[in-house]
Amino acid sequence: MTEVYKKKQQLGAITAEEVEKYKEIDPKVAKYLNRTFSTKYLWPWKSLFVGANLFGFAHLFNLNYSFRIGFLIVPILFENTVKWCDKKPYFKSIEFMDWLI
Repeated sequence: MTEVYKKKQQLGAITAEEVEKYKEIDPKVAKYLNRTFSTKYLWPWKSLFVGANLFGFAHLFNLNYSFRIGFLIVPILFENTVKWCDKKPYFKSIEFMDWLI
């Protein structure tokens, strides 16, 4: 991760014009930069919806509350794990900054 911050420090501020020029090469570059440098928590909305539906489905069949909570929590944990282990935004951000240099 330090490599990304070193390159960003070399470049200084990344302007919107530079991002727009690179969008011809990779249209998702803004998304990758936001995922790399953003400090916001990425809410797992899709898995929360899936988990809530599974919770309701388990309620219909009168399963134990431990199963219901499991059906709610497991999709959320899975999505968070996938998002946190995804290195594609990191490498795409490095690729963009190499293009700028």
